[in-house]
Order: sequence, then C-alpha cells, then structure tokens
Amino acid sequence: MKKINKFLLLAILLLLFLSNCQKKEKNQKMSKIENESEQIFDDVSSDKLLELDNMSEEEKKELLEMSEKNEKLDIYFKNWMEIVKYFYLIDVYEDYKNTFLDENNNFIETDESEINKFLSNLSGVDFENLDNAIQKLTSEIEKKPKYEKADKLMEDWVKSLVIWKSKLKEIQEYYESKEYKKDNFSKGKKLNTEYLKNVEIQEKRAKNIAKFNFKSRYLPEKEIIMETEKEYGKDFAMINLLKLNVLFEIFYNELNDWKIVDNSDADFNILAGNKYNSQYLKKLKKIQSEIIRILEEIKEKKYNFNTSEVSIDKKMYFLVVGEYQKELKLLNEIISDIENNNYEKVNENNFILKRQNLEIGDTIIKLTIKEEK
Repeated sequence: MKKINKFLLLAILLLLFLSNCQKKEKNQKMSKIENESEQIFDDVSSDKLLELDNMSEEEKKELLEMSEKNEKLDIYFKNWMEIVKYFYLIDVYEDYKNTFLDENNNFIETDESEINKFLSNLSGVDFENLDNAIQKLTSEIEKKPKYEKADKLMEDWVKSLVIWKSKLKEIQEYYESKEYKKDNFSKGKKLNTEYLKNVEIQEKRAKNIAKFNFKSRYLPEKEIIMETEKEYGKDFAMINLLKLNVLFEIFYNELNDWKIVDNSDADFNILAGNKYNSQYLKKLKKIQSEIIRILEEIKEKKYNFNTSEVSIDKKMYFLVVGEYQKELKLLNEIISDIENNNYEKVNENNFILKRQNLEIGDTIIKLTIKEEK
C-alpha cells in the first residue's frame, strides 16, 4: 500500500471517528486552529455559524487540552446526552404543557380530571437515570484537571437541572394537596411562571453544551481541511468533499436549533415561540448557498485525483458527488417546507439527511485509500 500523508490519514481517521460521533456522540482528539489569511469557508463562514469567531485563543487551547485527555470530555457529553434525551423524550414537559398551557403557552385553569392525569403520569416517572447522571456530572466537575469553559457550562446546567426537579416536585405537591381549589390557582400561576423560566434557561444551556460538543469535533476537521489543502493544493479532489460533509452536519444541527431530536415521527416545532425566525432561516440559507456553490464548482473545476502518495478513485468520487446532489435536493425541500409553514415531513427528511451524510462519510473513507499497483 502506498504511504499516506499524515494529514490525509488524519482526515480519513477523523471521518471514521465522526461517523461514530454521530452514532455514539463521542469526541475526537483535536489540533489547534490557526488564524489563516485565507479562510476555507470564507463564503459561508462556518466559524460565525458556530460562533467560533468569538472564542478566545485560551478557550481554543482548553478545547485542545481536553480533547487530548478526553476522558473528562467523554463523561461530560455522555451524561449530557442521557439527560437531554431523558428530559425531552420522557415527555414530562409535554405532559405539563398539554395540561396547563394553551396553544400560545398561556396558563389555563384546567379541570380536575386533567390534573389527575398529569399527576398519574408524573408519579410513574423514574428519576433514577436523571439523578445518576447529575451525580456523575457533579463529581466530574470537581475533578482535576479543571477546564474553565467546559466546567462552567456543565456546572450552570446541572444547577438548572436541580432547580427544575425541585420546581417539578413543588408543582406535584401543590396539585396533589388540591390547594389550587382553595387559592383559585394563584400559587399555580406563580409556579408556572417559575417552571417555564427554568425550562427556557435549561434549553439555552443545553444548546450551549451541544455547540461546545460540536466545536470540539469541528475545529480539528477544519484544520485537517486546511492542512490537506496546503499539502496537496486547492485542486486536490478530496477537499470539497470534506467541506460538504461538515456543512451538511452543521445544517442538521442548525435545523434542530442544536436540540437532540431522535424521533423522526415527532412534530417539528423548533419555530414555535421563536422570536428570531428570520435569523434562523437566514443561517439555514447561508449553509444552503455554500453547498450549492461547492457543488457548482465541482462541476466546472478540473481536480487532481492523484499525488505522489495518494490516488483517489475517480468513479467513486463522482458517485459521492451525486449523493451530495441528492442530499441538496432534500435540503432544498426542507427549507421550502419551512418557508411555506409545511412542517409535516421536516423531521423525517432531516433524519434522512443525517443518515445519508453519515453513509457518505463512510464512503469517502473508502475512496481515499487505494492499493499500489
């Protein structure tokens, strides 16, 4: 087998690792990113999409150090994933909303039968998984080495989780005691305001952690793309495929507003109550425009498929490009549906998009290594 340049080998290994990240939410060793005068993603500025341009060099250095000793990072994100899925998919909040809120999220003085149904569902919830995950995170936060950014993100989120559970317990006791009949829901309204405020804080903090998680995988991939371009030149065929893989993953996360959604049958409600719909769509369209630009460039540009060290399977390369063109059609459909307030298939199509991008990443790995003849 031919000797593979270390940067391309890293790209291959990283793509393989990222496929596992999308399945298991693990994290990869990363390298320091440098400010280059020529930005790889200058048209769409992926850094700005991920707010990386606001990261200090110290924060980047911390990410690097954590990734090199990634046990703490793994524990953080494993338990973060368990809690986020638990919090959203166990339907505690949905049960509360369906019982006490109208379609505009205003509090309603619901009848006793609905309250009893809510209490019955809540009493059946096993909080053991949540408690265990919180305990693991609390223990890990205190351990050395300390990482200012990551530890603070986790510490703040854990605090909001503890408050959430406490507030839910208070709501449960209030309605179980039937105090609402005596005070005509006066305390219930106060508890509702406090509970919804806590849910909003939690969502914001969980989203910040989701972005931090992605940054820890995105930064090394960007550097690998830049190093591959430096090593083989801008005309090397592999570079644009690596860019597309990153951009489609960013699109998937931005579409979900960096929330964990693992049920393709769930209703798409990201825009519900969102005051920034135009900004939300603007981000999606920026990613869309850059994907279109890259695919158009691939049609027109003559690429190098061979170097002194590496050969790219040209036939398979264009099969991959064809798959990305299919992905773009699906992405276009998703954006069109959102613009037309037709949300029925958005989640389903986004799941297909994610799965296909994962499969394409696996194919890219195969086309970058070729036996010496």
